[in-house]
Amino acid sequence: IAGYTLIKDELVRILDGLPPTTLFNIAVFDVRNTFTLFPGMVPANNANVGKVGTWLDPLNQVKSGMKADQFGPKTLGSGGHRVSEDFKTGKIKKNKSWYTPCAEAMKQQADAVFLLTSIYGWQRDGGKRIPMSESVQRKWDESYQKALKLLDEDNRERLAKGEGPRVIDRKSEWEMNKAYFPDIEFPRHTEEYWYTPRNFKEAFATIRKKYAPAATQATSGIVKKNRKNGFALNVVQFMPDKDAGEFQHRYDRSIPKYQALVNRLDGDHRTIKGMEGIKSSVGH
Repeated sequence: IAGYTLIKDELVRILDGLPPTTLFNIAVFDVRNTFTLFPGMVPANNANVGKVGTWLDPLNQVKSGMKADQFGPKTLGSGGHRVSEDFKTGKIKKNKSWYTPCAEAMKQQADAVFLLTSIYGWQRDGGKRIPMSESVQRKWDESYQKALKLLDEDNRERLAKGEGPRVIDRKSEWEMNKAYFPDIEFPRHTEEYWYTPRNFKEAFATIRKKYAPAATQATSGIVKKNRKNGFALNVVQFMPDKDAGEFQHRYDRSIPKYQALVNRLDGDHRTIKGMEGIKSSVGH
């Protein structure tokens, strides 16, 4: 996929321009899994930066004969380390999506984190699911099974055309039915609690303190003076360049959530739309 290739090459270029004494690490994640290239932060010398390109190169590549589930972390190159730490801390009760790699960065004492992502996601406690009527539950279950078949059909057609698979979490009934049957009745839950920027700030501070080394390590990342938190979380949010249909509202409502998060954590937020946005950002 051309966009991923440009992003991967740009990451290597940026790392290659850092002083060799700067410490860094890189992580790739999806909703459930996070992998880092190195077990801890390493100097940005030629050898380590070269490993980044090798590790990322196969990520989300479209290949002849590929399977429909070949996307995300499972397509990384050899090496890497699965993050298995339980980072549930304070109000944060789930290790999910972008929270896990950010928490791992706090464990490794990074002073600057750059999160490349898209949708903010379900960073919340969803409460208990309210039971559906028997007929509504049956339709929900049947729709999910139909959606699985439709996704398989879509991906057979896409792969036959040399395109990458449609990326949907097939283990999520909600995501599958939202994609293929958006008009059916969806489950409701009891009162939800959405994690706040303050919750994340407190969790990250707790993790940093828990894993703080006895001796001061070399500087990591790009340091700004007068940081209130001792670290900064920056977000680069990739957006579609055309309407994403049923999913567009997720991109749109993610913007103020990310902005509130980085404001609390001394960082910056930037949106990049589509391939043209990626191309125009390269080298800047």
